Amino acid sequence: MYLTAYGFLSFQGQYEPDTVGADNQGFGPCLCIAGFMVWEPKYVIFSKYGNKVSTNALGKAFYPLVWLDQAIWHPGKEIKSRMMTDEELKKIVDRLVREKQIKSP
Repeated sequence: MYLTAYGFLSFQGQYEPDTVGADNQGFGPCLCIAGFMVWEPKYVIFSKYGNKVSTNALGKAFYPLVWLDQAIWHPGKEIKSRMMTDEELKKIVDRLVREKQIKSP
């Protein structure tokens, strides 16, 4: 059941921008540059910043499978130097709102 539930969520997942910047240094939330794309199963938040991990309830429940999924089947992708699109910026803002790091604009 556990593997089936995760498989269903992962099947619906997508690559999301992962922020790189001040929040990685422990200085609190910020609107930072997306320098990396990470795989996130649908409704699951699981982000690693060095020794820190940011998750929601599903991220905590499925973290071993998310870690395996990101390590084997869906490795992260570096974003090449370019301008960020409005859609990418909106995804970052939406993610920070979901993680309750910022208030909805």
